[in-house]
Amino acid sequence: MSREILFRAKRANWKELPKSEWWVKGYLMDENYINVPFNDYDVDGRFDEPIEIAPQTVCEYTGFNKNGREIFEGDIVKYHFGEDVAPIKFGTYQSCFDSQTTEHCGFYVDWKTERNFRKDLGYWVHMVDTEIVGNIFDNPELLESEVSDEINRCR
Repeated sequence: MSREILFRAKRANWKELPKSEWWVKGYLMDENYINVPFNDYDVDGRFDEPIEIAPQTVCEYTGFNKNGREIFEGDIVKYHFGEDVAPIKFGTYQSCFDSQTTEHCGFYVDWKTERNFRKDLGYWVHMVDTEIVGNIFDNPELLESEVSDEINRCR
């Protein structure tokens, strides 16, 4: 399975713009710029001018879609049975079924440790009773206060 390597980030001047223009999606040039395809089809490989971004808001595309929406690192997953929410992260993680020495690497849902949920993102993307309800930058209030404090440093 292959996936397109895309990134999303808030524009550097996002506070001056309408909410519908805060986020851009494209190819990361360096930590401060995203190159956005000229149009949705990128037929001829042309790009608009690079857009300056807020580096702390860069999120990578996971390769998954849910209900027609692309899912990125930093999105927040909601599980409707119990109303639990958790952010999507990238890195090493242990699943609830694993021994103490087993580690996985990739995109995962970072559920609270007291919730004995599996963490692999693919499982949750295909669950009927989950949805993406926001992201850690625009909706930190959906997460617990210690996560919100970490995100507020990025604002």
